[in-house]
Amino acid sequence: MNEFHVKHFYNVNKNPNFDYFELFSSICKINNITVFYLLIPKSDYYFENLEKTGNDLLWELIITELRSRKIFIWDFQHKLKDKSDNNIFTDETHLSYKGAKIFTTLLKKELIKNKK
Repeated sequence: MNEFHVKHFYNVNKNPNFDYFELFSSICKINNITVFYLLIPKSDYYFENLEKTGNDLLWELIITELRSRKIFIWDFQHKLKDKSDNNIFTDETHLSYKGAKIFTTLLKKELIKNKK
């Protein structure tokens, strides 16, 4: 089993630093670049393991901080349930070809729905 629920939080402090995020965001704003931040689908197993390590609280802190900013976030983390169909993910965080096709369709629909 892969341990992305641990690897993704390597070197993340309990009080995350958003300095580089702010720098990137400000450069995009100055240059009139619209950024879409996507929280991609992850498996149920990822979230179960995240909770076991206590990183679920840190992740929620990060998400809360991001949502407090004036940025465009699409949250697809829980959009694909995998326990009923184990062919959607290849591991905790990576979509299979089938999962990628499903997500691409979902993303395309959201883009069309939110088109300016």
